[in-house]
Amino acid sequence: MAEPPWVQQSFDGIGSIGSRGPDSSCANLRFSSEASLPTGVPKTLCRGEEFLSAGLSEAETTLGSEATLQAPLFAEGPRPFVWKDCYRPYIGEDDVPAPEAIMPGPRRVPDGSPPAQDCEWVELAANGRYAAFHERMPVGGYFWDLPATAEVRFKSHVHEQGGVYFEDVLDGSTTWTLPCLCTPTGDAPSCSKKMIRVDMCVELAGLTKLAALNGRKARIVTFLEGDRLLVEVGSCWQLAVVSASGVKPLSPGQIAQVAQEGASDSAPFGSLGGPPSWVRIRKTFVEHDTNEVFYEVDRIPRTATPLQMPATSLIQSCIRGMTAGPSRAVPTLPPAEQPCSFTTASGAQEGFMIHFPWGFNDASRNWGEVLRWPLLVFLHGSGGGSFMTCYRKKQPNPGIEYALRHFVIVSPICRWKWKNPADPWVLELVEELAGAHWVDPTRIYLSGISMGGMGTWELAMRSPRRFAALAPVGAYHKTDLRSQIAAAVKHLPIYCVQATTDVTCPFAKEVELYKELQAFRARLKVDVHDTHPHERIHYAFADGPEIFQWLLSHQNPCATIPNHGACAYDV
Repeated sequence: MAEPPWVQQSFDGIGSIGSRGPDSSCANLRFSSEASLPTGVPKTLCRGEEFLSAGLSEAETTLGSEATLQAPLFAEGPRPFVWKDCYRPYIGEDDVPAPEAIMPGPRRVPDGSPPAQDCEWVELAANGRYAAFHERMPVGGYFWDLPATAEVRFKSHVHEQGGVYFEDVLDGSTTWTLPCLCTPTGDAPSCSKKMIRVDMCVELAGLTKLAALNGRKARIVTFLEGDRLLVEVGSCWQLAVVSASGVKPLSPGQIAQVAQEGASDSAPFGSLGGPPSWVRIRKTFVEHDTNEVFYEVDRIPRTATPLQMPATSLIQSCIRGMTAGPSRAVPTLPPAEQPCSFTTASGAQEGFMIHFPWGFNDASRNWGEVLRWPLLVFLHGSGGGSFMTCYRKKQPNPGIEYALRHFVIVSPICRWKWKNPADPWVLELVEELAGAHWVDPTRIYLSGISMGGMGTWELAMRSPRRFAALAPVGAYHKTDLRSQIAAAVKHLPIYCVQATTDVTCPFAKEVELYKELQAFRARLKVDVHDTHPHERIHYAFADGPEIFQWLLSHQNPCATIPNHGACAYDV
């Protein structure tokens, strides 16, 4: 919402946007005289301590907030916000998506499944690390959640001598075998593969139908009929059925998490077993008497003496803290962002926040279709924070609420500064999440504010084919990278929002980048606000859904949607 005409503010250090920009320019605070206040505005403003809990700066709370100044003027209620009344087009005036071009929420892809009630469901016993999962018969498929219309027909149990048998829940009878399941001995599928164990951390190799998964870490969940294995791939609960020849021990240099007593990869950081422990693989060897695979590893950070660990003691996940998802039986998602940790390829520990859209679990349990959600990667400013930092207390936030309904939102914790390059670990995280069966790889968007806008330019320059569109807001770019950025992202749709009065990230410097993009005939749209200071340009995310609707009108032609859901098949 535009500032009242009698107030002009440019605060330095409000909220999480960052107190100083790349040029360390100080901002100003300007108010017109008290005599110029319109009728109805109190001359004695509210005390600052009444607004400190709302996250405002001491300077702003002492003088009163925008909401306080406007309240007497709109006794009948504030007029509806209209984007074009406050943000005027600077480039791409006609680039407004048609309503039918916007694809909000998940993409629904039919998977050809028969009705859930026509399948016989088997509840497989938990293995101590994860909850039980379910198989549908006779067509196969493995799921963490049971569809609402399905009923369990068989339950598996572990015999006291280690064998597995199945109970018919209708009449209580038991049997040793069921179609598509392993024999009760639990042995590996063939003599040549006796080194394979349940819970073993392995690497996928030689896959043909699922070639994109080659090189990914996986955990063996169970043995299936013949020489097939059910494995869990990566960090996002993706299941796959592969042949025993499609797995091998981890390659030297791979990073893996150490399984801890009472902990799992989905446990919140610092609880249920303490912070995670990570190791780097040095080499593999096999214990001849038992045919068990062991890894020689270095701890991260590296210790003087390498360790030897069984392959079953490692976890394939590089993400810790995601406690909910469509393939985990969680009644409701937490309303707030979830703090998570991510281990990079170099072994460094980074953090991020993730917010699943409202209704995520309910929608993702629909039977007979795969639901893939758009992914919004948001980079905060130099003061830290996350996407929810843009939420304005005691004011409408239609834009934020729109995003929370329609995107999975990831907010990396950016530890770089203005003069440093954006850290490429964010791209590693995006690649990991892009492989999740609940993410639409054709709708992955990158946005950021202030220093995060600078990161948006630089990360898109490094990996322009990963993103469907960009939305830097109140951004800045390094002049020595200007030509590289323009050449790399020239094919991407880009929506920029800037303030013409911004002294932290000057509008005039960004115009030079816009000119180079226009020289490449880039699909560029720029809206400007004529009164917002830098510290309030993040209102562009809260004021209305225009930015998010524009993003959702674009898809990445370089990406393809896998034709599988929670369980993929290579055999």
